[in-house]
Amino acid sequence: MKTHPRIRGIMLLVALVALVATAATAGAADFYAGKTITIVCPYSTGGTYDRMSRLVARFLPKHIPGNPAAIVNNRPGAGGVIGLRSVYKAAPDGLSLIHFTSPMVVRSLTGGIKDIDFKKLTWLGSVGGAHYIFALRSNRPERSIKDFQTTKTPIRVGASGPSSLLTQAPKFLQRAGKFNLRLVAGYKGYNPMALAMKQDEVDAVSTAGSAVMVNTATREMHKDGTIKLVLSMGGAPPPEPLKAEVAALPKFVDAIDDPKDRDAWVAFSGLLSASRPFAATPGLPPERAAILKKGMADMMADPEFRKTATDQGFVLNTLNAEEAENLILSVFNLSADIQERLKTLLK
Repeated sequence: MKTHPRIRGIMLLVALVALVATAATAGAADFYAGKTITIVCPYSTGGTYDRMSRLVARFLPKHIPGNPAAIVNNRPGAGGVIGLRSVYKAAPDGLSLIHFTSPMVVRSLTGGIKDIDFKKLTWLGSVGGAHYIFALRSNRPERSIKDFQTTKTPIRVGASGPSSLLTQAPKFLQRAGKFNLRLVAGYKGYNPMALAMKQDEVDAVSTAGSAVMVNTATREMHKDGTIKLVLSMGGAPPPEPLKAEVAALPKFVDAIDDPKDRDAWVAFSGLLSASRPFAATPGLPPERAAILKKGMADMMADPEFRKTATDQGFVLNTLNAEEAENLILSVFNLSADIQERLKTLLK
């Protein structure tokens, strides 16, 4: 039977498109051979984002065709914006990645970051979420929500740059929860903040439960009773070793009287379910973006990676590239009222 010339032409076109796509993917795979991927961690060494960045640098190359090398470049400052900006402006070649905290996008929403369009980033997936808690030195007497609101002596809370969750979370405590806090800013990440709490330079931190367990200083302080977990702020499930303790804590949402403040916190805390995303530069060639997204997904399913991360205290609530992008960028669909309230709470 003869094939109609038009049908034959369509078949040839389909075959040609498939051939071109295969060649492009093969070319992208060849590209990574002998190359080095740089993962920028926009926070200080020793913190949980630094440790996760190094885990990914160890495991991701195994899932990238061509088996490239991977290194971590710590570029702390401005709550993570300096490091993120360096990747945002890097060459779109698939060799520059960023691991940062997703609630940073809110600073773009509220006008705090004007030179980064988060919608243009190449989202690769999220390795986990965070359950935020309020940890207080035991030499402070406050334990209840009422105590935090009525204490005569302000609780000194460590803070970083304005785009950091380590600053944004205590601002919510202070402004939406009416806690009597004094933010002590300037710490370049969680590690120096934890050391400051150990040295009694600050009384408290608002951070992820996994950070308490992964960081050596706070893990030891929690174990010996120097610090206490006193409030659950919500987000992803807490690390298994803290699950029962966190379940018994008062909940921050119960401290928020204003309905608009409560709605703003609920919207903001939703980002904590994808608080550990990875992204690449805007304008990445589609075939290289596809390789990185698949590599990230395969890595997150790798039993050895999952065991290593869990053993280090991380909670892996993984999301693929599309899921992470949809969740994180959903904040740009918030109502004008909620956006306005977020501006007020985080200014």
